[in-house]
Amino acid sequence: MDELATRGLLALGRRPTDAVERLAGDSGSAVFRLRDGADAYVLKVTAGARADARRELNFYRELADAVPVRTPRFVEGVGTDELTVLMVTAAEPGSPARAWDLARWLDVAGQLGSLHRTLDRAGLETHPWLHAEQPETGAAPAERVSLWSRSSLAPVVLPLLADLERLHASLQRLPACLVHGDCHAQNLLRDADDNLVWADWAEVGVGRGPEELAILWQRAEFDGATVPREAMVDAYALARGIDVDDLLWDAIRSAELLMVLLGWPGFLIEQPSHGRDALFGHFERLANA
Repeated sequence: MDELATRGLLALGRRPTDAVERLAGDSGSAVFRLRDGADAYVLKVTAGARADARRELNFYRELADAVPVRTPRFVEGVGTDELTVLMVTAAEPGSPARAWDLARWLDVAGQLGSLHRTLDRAGLETHPWLHAEQPETGAAPAERVSLWSRSSLAPVVLPLLADLERLHASLQRLPACLVHGDCHAQNLLRDADDNLVWADWAEVGVGRGPEELAILWQRAEFDGATVPREAMVDAYALARGIDVDDLLWDAIRSAELLMVLLGWPGFLIEQPSHGRDALFGHFERLANA
């Protein structure tokens, strides 16, 4: 049996079992699927008190029952200086975004808007671990400037990298909200009735909202999906209780630009593909708008 899984089960006071399948991870952190009769669970084990693992454990202990979206059911967990362990019920993989119909896109948008409406400012402050890591708001890191300088998009990108504060300011005009932190199709699983199950809460925190739309859309388009942006924004804003106005669209534009500029330039620049070309085309249109 996997040594990390054994340590995790023992930390939970459970007997080690051979009915464990490693799904992902390395020597210091791993995700397992665990069977117990007809039931299936996900076991996450991380050596030490790593911030993302502890944040996800806090989410399931304190917030999972309060959010208006389905999540895996929390079974048990433990956090010590030596180990962070989380066990939740398993769900089935969802369909890739390129297979979603309009109804599924709008369902995701509506649920995302509802999630962002969960906590007001006072509610966010009652969970200080949500504020553990703040997004970059200063100058562009030197390695990103270096990467983009070698790209064909350098004439478009470099002026934006020199003016990041303006993009951040546009995004931050929206009120702070609870965000999932890693909102993409692979983290949207399904239950037996094909309802969405929102998984992987390791990056949960405080944001503004449009950054979630940005990563969802860009990851989907990179994988070949066609995204109904305007219809999604309408559904999102209605569920969140905000207006579809210039303030929102400016924040969305800034979030999308920031995601490409800072979120994954190394991967995009070094992995030529149709998905990358489509994303770069969209980025240039946004930059020149």
